[in-house]
Amino acid sequence: MWLAYHGYENGFRTLGRQMLLDPIVWTEDGWPRARGGDLERPMHKPRAVAPSGHGLALSGDFSRADLGPRCAFYGPKGSYLDRARFEHGSLILRGQGKGPAESSPLGFIAGDRSYSFSVDIALEEGAQAGLLLFYNDLLFCGVGAEHDRLRAYKLGREQGYPARGPPVGRRLSLRVDNEENVASFFIRAGAEPWRRVVSYEVSGYNHNMGDGFMSLRPAIFAAGAGQARFRSVAFTARDTSA
Repeated sequence: MWLAYHGYENGFRTLGRQMLLDPIVWTEDGWPRARGGDLERPMHKPRAVAPSGHGLALSGDFSRADLGPRCAFYGPKGSYLDRARFEHGSLILRGQGKGPAESSPLGFIAGDRSYSFSVDIALEEGAQAGLLLFYNDLLFCGVGAEHDRLRAYKLGREQGYPARGPPVGRRLSLRVDNEENVASFFIRAGAEPWRRVVSYEVSGYNHNMGDGFMSLRPAIFAAGAGQARFRSVAFTARDTSA
């Protein structure tokens, strides 16, 4: 018999509550006793099952067939699908609100301690689009790009200092490297080298600060009067154990 319950990974509450299984036995006086021991070590499965892949596939282009289980809009309004359309492997998203907090970002569930996540973006006049690590509309960080400037966000607010470096035009790529809760955001135009914009320590972006039993997820957003085209999402889990 197995007990199913939720728990947080020690030091990584940003990953949200995780489902755990623990084998139990019943004592002679009728009480259950857990036998899992060290839950960081592999245990035998309850029964033989076919091997499966690791998590959800988070890389590739956007298509209506692939999008469903990979990501979800945060706090979508009733007509939220009216602002999104799929075209030739791209997601074209009309801006909503004045910034990330009002934009209903599209978040991806990432269950790894360390990873890289990148996306290609094409901007229309009047649009702001970008890449976040997003817990909820009050607790997020990241970078937003307009055709003539960059914006940096921390703890759900735009920073008073400008994001480092010159603007890169209307076609750009953004990337976040999250290495055990130290998140660095990068930008590039075309085939240019990646340039670091800003770094944040994000271990506090969790339920204890934001409530809601959520997780900290890479997310894309579009705000303002225009629209943005997103394509070529790439997610890579990073091994930092060495």
